[in-house]
Amino acid sequence: MNKKNSWLDAYEIKARLIAAALCAVPGVVLYHYLLQAHFSGLLTDLGHVRLLGYLTIEASATYAIMQLNNRLVGRLLQDKIFQGGRMPTTQLLMPDDPTLSLQTKRDIAKKFKKDFKKDLPLFDPGMTESERRQRISELMVHIRHATRSDLLVKNHNIEYGFVRNLCGGAFAAAVISAISATIFGLVAWNKGAFAVSLCLLAIYGLLAIASSTLIRYFGVTYARVLLEQYLCD
Repeated sequence: MNKKNSWLDAYEIKARLIAAALCAVPGVVLYHYLLQAHFSGLLTDLGHVRLLGYLTIEASATYAIMQLNNRLVGRLLQDKIFQGGRMPTTQLLMPDDPTLSLQTKRDIAKKFKKDFKKDLPLFDPGMTESERRQRISELMVHIRHATRSDLLVKNHNIEYGFVRNLCGGAFAAAVISAISATIFGLVAWNKGAFAVSLCLLAIYGLLAIASSTLIRYFGVTYARVLLEQYLCD
């Protein structure tokens, strides 16, 4: 099968599936220590039910969690952080943004004009800031398309996607960890499960708290690599 058309490409595996698997750990702990003890027969039977060929309910549930994490929570978190058309790939090209020098922005606009026969309105005095942001955002699809085969850009895109999805799932993971800690600490005492749940709560809680900072940092890093690699191409 062609790698480009494979069901699970590098981005799907590294940025979505692995992030979803990490966020599912608190649920696994809850299942292992509590649910399995009370519903082991039912859950074991369900785990072997096959939907399509070798696709089990367990595999289907994992994929569903992955898609929910990426398509919903991660995206909503990203939109909230970069609201107002301030996605890093657009923001870095704004005249007042200090990340790239003015000369680098002029060089990018010049190359863009040469490659696509369109003006990248970085310094158009006839445009308002919101109009400029919207137009730059619309034109960025050409730069992303032009660098789609660049390995460095791909790696940073996967890195950003992984961080975004992990932070998106961290909120639910922290809630499940808190529920587990409450159950194992107050309702069904289990020293090991309680300790593990507290550790997971600390880890995912910190990820949730730091999500805005992490997504901004890796988003800007990806955008900068994208623009610099396009200019160097």
